[in-house]
Amino acid sequence: MYDINTVCKLLGVTSRTLRFWEQKKLITSTRTQFSSVRKYTEDQFEDIKRIIVLRSLGLSIKSIEALSTNKADLKNVIIQKRAELIASIVSRKKELDLLNEALMKIDTGESVFIRKEASVFENLDVVELFTDRFLFGDFDGCFEFFSDMMKEYLPLSAFKKVIADTLLPIGAFVAKKETAFSPSENNTVYINLEYENAILVMKCVIHQNRIYGLWFSYDEKGKR
Repeated sequence: MYDINTVCKLLGVTSRTLRFWEQKKLITSTRTQFSSVRKYTEDQFEDIKRIIVLRSLGLSIKSIEALSTNKADLKNVIIQKRAELIASIVSRKKELDLLNEALMKIDTGESVFIRKEASVFENLDVVELFTDRFLFGDFDGCFEFFSDMMKEYLPLSAFKKVIADTLLPIGAFVAKKETAFSPSENNTVYINLEYENAILVMKCVIHQNRIYGLWFSYDEKGKR
């Protein structure tokens, strides 16, 4: 048995945190009729270690609660957290780019209040995030990048059916290949993904951080 002070020293956690986790029913403790001091068995100690690992991954208490009650799958929770983190990085990078652009305009005497329309190059971060979610099977997350028009044209259930039919004949994913910009089609990107039996080419039309068109084709290894 470990008393609460020993657990705090061994794992670098505060007693207040342990009490909070117990209040949320993420962990349990053992107390006897002779002492009100919280103590922990070996199994309870291991439970605390698992919670610490999950918190170090950035998972919220709400997510850990869902995991502890088997209402969520660990892999899916991690994928979602990873997607949120990437989205946050993309957002912060855009802010940094805007600040750098503003400083450059100030140095050259331009007005910082005149903005250019976003080019496909500036939308590349969105394409990369969409591709990342696609490769991790987060098709609900992919769908959120669609414009309202795309969502109406291709509902989520139909989108998932298209994905399933597209991936079925080409085997397992191998590697992410190059991303190419169309020289003649405005805001159009070609994303090349290598699978066992084919190169999957995703043609993506993007405008103001939203996808307005998406087409799939096979190249090189498979039938087009």
